[in-house]
Amino acid sequence: MGESIFPTESNTTEPDREPRFVPLEDAGAMLDALASGTARTIVASLREEPKTPSVLAESAGTSLQNTLHHLSQLADVELVEPVDTQYSTRGREMSVYALQSEPVVICAGDESADAEVARLTESQPWTTPEFAESD
Repeated sequence: MGESIFPTESNTTEPDREPRFVPLEDAGAMLDALASGTARTIVASLREEPKTPSVLAESAGTSLQNTLHHLSQLADVELVEPVDTQYSTRGREMSVYALQSEPVVICAGDESADAEVARLTESQPWTTPEFAESD
């Protein structure tokens, strides 16, 4: 089969991202979206680079339909977003997803606690714990 006339690889680069602080009272939907091990695996995979749903499904060991369900939930709480479009070798359009905001800090406490967390995180390097686990 000949080479596709459509771009089949993404040119997306991830911009520098500032931490996003989410008050605990606003974090319920976000925590619900991350409750599934599959959703956490998708987020962990997107930390590496933007990917299509089919690549994410393969890396998560799940169906494309299940992956699209989790991507929709993660997009609803502004954790992921489509950032580019690729085309399969057959010319089918595919969205490329990336993390929308990284890192996300869920804050418990009053406004002074939020300010203190922000102050502390400005000078601290972010570490990446391995948080993807099975359901």
